[in-house]
Amino acid sequence: MDNFFTFDDFEINSEWSVHVIPFRNIPILYIHDIYKKPFRVYEYLKQCPIRTHKDVTKDSKNGKFFYDGQHVVDNRWDVSRVHLYDKIKEFYHVEDKDVPLSRYNQFRMIDDHPGEEMFFHPHQDNKINCCTYLNPDVGDSAGTVLYSSESLDDDLEHDKPWKTVDDGFRSELSIMSKFNCMAVFPGHIHHGQNIVGNYFKEQTRFTEVVFF
Repeated sequence: MDNFFTFDDFEINSEWSVHVIPFRNIPILYIHDIYKKPFRVYEYLKQCPIRTHKDVTKDSKNGKFFYDGQHVVDNRWDVSRVHLYDKIKEFYHVEDKDVPLSRYNQFRMIDDHPGEEMFFHPHQDNKINCCTYLNPDVGDSAGTVLYSSESLDDDLEHDKPWKTVDDGFRSELSIMSKFNCMAVFPGHIHHGQNIVGNYFKEQTRFTEVVFF
């Protein structure tokens, strides 16, 4: 059955091709071919309802202009996943023995994109971010943008989701959204999902995120 999934569908590969990209004297990792069966993961995610993972405030646009949610799966049984995470933590000198859960982000637009000069609210996580792109047919331009910031605003991401360069953010690097590839970068760098045009009115954007 197409809607029945097993552990095998979520296994990751035990060997990877890795590129190291210098950025502000900080290395960014780009790791290819994460999952053994990425299309099965994609099919699973398409069947998951979108459930918000953040408080919906009175000013939140989530659920009104777009859907932004997260689906959590426990994939800690996979020894190859644990090995990959250990290698990433070793590379960034992170002392953390915990193996995190898989958090699959879901983003779907309801309204039209507000204009090409607008980009989704950059934010910081202050951890090492691992982001795996899981849409097979969106091309390279739906990844993650890294920004420099002179912004002093404290807007909540869902209250005022769209920003322009006048808000103090400057795009410095656009990470490609190659299917089944993982980008790893320090989360203190301002970053945001690259939402271009109305493509994600037609389908949901899927990324797996892990933090160390």
